Amino acid sequence: MASLGKNHVEKIANEWSRYGLPIRPGVETLNLITREIDGTECNRILILGATPELVDFFLRKKAGRITLIDWSEVTVKAMESLGLEDWTGVEKITADWRTRQEHLGKSFDIISGDCPFNMVSFAEDWETVLRHLSAYLIPGGLIIVRNMFYPTIPFSFPVFLKDALRHLRKMNRNKDSFKDLVSAIRLGAYIGSVDSRSLILRERELQLEREACEKLKTMVNSQEDLEIIESLLGAEKEGKPQRGATLPRKEAVAEIFHAAGFTVKSFQPAENQFRLGASFLLTAVKA
Repeated sequence: MASLGKNHVEKIANEWSRYGLPIRPGVETLNLITREIDGTECNRILILGATPELVDFFLRKKAGRITLIDWSEVTVKAMESLGLEDWTGVEKITADWRTRQEHLGKSFDIISGDCPFNMVSFAEDWETVLRHLSAYLIPGGLIIVRNMFYPTIPFSFPVFLKDALRHLRKMNRNKDSFKDLVSAIRLGAYIGSVDSRSLILRERELQLEREACEKLKTMVNSQEDLEIIESLLGAEKEGKPQRGATLPRKEAVAEIFHAAGFTVKSFQPAENQFRLGASFLLTAVKA
């Protein structure tokens, strides 16, 4: 790998290692997935993205075939470097989920991913991706993905940030708990920037992140804490949501799944630290 490429991989890996819940999936999400796949065929798995926790999870489940699709080869290399299992046997495809992979037809029992649908526009790109996923799954196959949805209760970022900073003053924190708090604040900025079309307004999101960043910096002393704040909320960071990122409401999703040949089985809350109420594990069955 060229030096520049290697440096880029290391940068992304370092950034991702500073993220916590609910940006990264945790034990709660993995336990829910375990319950969802209990008693079902899970030998052939397609993963949207390269989330280390998910790839490792299915490797530990001894799946016979694991394929992942991600738009960035560099990101995949970075995520693999953070994995705890051996990814040698994982098939890695560099592609856009919105582009049909004809050779994957009826190849998988389960399709999983961590917030993949938040990365494409609602509802047009959801419809496109779901049609492709339906083609990849066997009849009766499952989509099991964690996704962020707009909270059902009114959300105010200023109120949320005030509560989060109050919690920071009182908490007996360690590195992981601090990462989780700052990650929740970043998700709060994401939620706080959604418009009436469910689109994330990028400039608004950056504005809320900068506001939170400056306030948090006045409350910490260690260089490690400052680096976590900069990674998640600062001006220079990797892995920001792509243009077209969306945060739909749950009630708007079932119809789109149904039109693509799926029945939504459940929405189960997962990783809703600090009462954000946005993170759910969605399970859908192909007819």
